[in-house]
Amino acid sequence: MTDKHFIRISPDIFVLYQDGEGCCSSAYSDEVSNVNRELGPVFSIVVPGLEEWCQRYEDATDFANTTTDPSFDWRSWHFEGLQFAKEIWQQMPRNYTLIYVPPFEDRSHTIKKLVVDENIDALIESLGPKSSFHKMPPALQNDIDFSCIRNKDSITVHFKLGRAERDVTIPFNRLEGLRKWLENLTYCIWHSDKPVNVFQLSGCDLTFYKQTIGSHKDMGQFWINEDYDSCPKFSAYVNIRLFVKGFYLSVMNALGFGIYPICLRTGDAYPTGEELKQLWMPYNTLKSVKVESNISNIFIGQFVDANAEPINETYVMFPDYGGCIFWDTMGVGCGSYDELNAESGDIKLNVPGLKEWSEYYDNPEKCPSFDCNWKDGWQLALQVRNQLPDNIDLYYMCYDPSHPQEIVGYNCRLLKIIVPRISNLYNGY
Repeated sequence: MTDKHFIRISPDIFVLYQDGEGCCSSAYSDEVSNVNRELGPVFSIVVPGLEEWCQRYEDATDFANTTTDPSFDWRSWHFEGLQFAKEIWQQMPRNYTLIYVPPFEDRSHTIKKLVVDENIDALIESLGPKSSFHKMPPALQNDIDFSCIRNKDSITVHFKLGRAERDVTIPFNRLEGLRKWLENLTYCIWHSDKPVNVFQLSGCDLTFYKQTIGSHKDMGQFWINEDYDSCPKFSAYVNIRLFVKGFYLSVMNALGFGIYPICLRTGDAYPTGEELKQLWMPYNTLKSVKVESNISNIFIGQFVDANAEPINETYVMFPDYGGCIFWDTMGVGCGSYDELNAESGDIKLNVPGLKEWSEYYDNPEKCPSFDCNWKDGWQLALQVRNQLPDNIDLYYMCYDPSHPQEIVGYNCRLLKIIVPRISNLYNGY
């Protein structure tokens, strides 16, 4: 063991592993690496979920008294940890020895200090049958705040996570690639055969690595790899579905509701005919039924799979003063419970309960709760969408990617949610 370079996985407060000189490193961004050539070959390994796994132990531990909460399941935790260790060992250079050391606070005697090698599978299997994976929220989860600006020939996406911020510009001619990348992420939620997805741009790559080990396989590590090393890496451990939802809705909102602001900035008249059709092309290039069914939590099989014609109108549904519940891209009211006044002509609606729902705005005391009002409105919006022609996209209320678990009312600065056309109107949200 001593004639090789080694890495020791030895969790402690803010520590995941130690190098050959005993220097401690955390599990930041799920990465294990060596950058010092005197300690062995340089390498960097990312295993999504590693930091969350270590954080669970830290949250349960009183380091001043060197005790861990009695309810902490050491057996399940080591069952996961050895799988992470196996993945690291398989990827690291073979002239390293990888050592796994239980934390000092572990008095369960589940396992002892050991060398990770080709025999590790037997120990993992011995722990597995008795390990109880009680599904709990992850100890660590990042929610990225997205914002977008539509330019003449591109879309600029602003990523923000705490103090880390990054702008990525995506040309319109790369939107098809972005759509396929987001669809691949949607697919990888249920399948692990392609855990790494990369979207290449000029100057940077957007990389997403699905977690394949542990109890949170709906999570993954996202990072922006740039062509120059002087800029620190932007990375986040995120829920896959919520990441796709925030990213997709950010870009679609900017593309669909950004046409009129462009005209205001340039002083041009609102386009018509072929010019308007060209302005809608980026929106239709990115539009994906697979992504929209996923972010609405609706099975793809229930989704009407294609539009007969491209989208060239968008409207938002939310109640406001005076009974108006539909609004166009310029924020002008254009319909109530029985009619949408679209650019292409008035569309009659017959949605039972829509009138009563719209009246809650003026009579809030009759509404049981805001959450119920929001969810009832979503079911009504699904019915409205099924009565609209294929060239119209309907949006509903708002979504805040920086607080993705919250239901929020209408706010012009937040993203609107695309309402899918589905065959079963009692699913989703």
